[in-house]
Amino acid sequence: HKVVKMVRLFEQTSFEPRMREMGAVIVEAAHLTAEAIPLLEKVGANVTRLGALAEEITKVEERADGLHDAG
Repeated sequence: HKVVKMVRLFEQTSFEPRMREMGAVIVEAAHLTAEAIPLLEKVGANVTRLGALAEEITKVEERADGLHDAG
């Protein structure tokens, strides 16, 4: 939310490649999380997919951390 406010405040219209990549990583994590949430209603029946999603989300978070650390 704060990022959107800053973009609007400073009329940011272009982004560095690393910033665009970070945005794509955030969207990917959001999609994976959105897929996982409804599966939590029946954890037992969805344990395999939930485990796979958790693993994918962890990889995405690690990628985001790497981008952040790189500046």
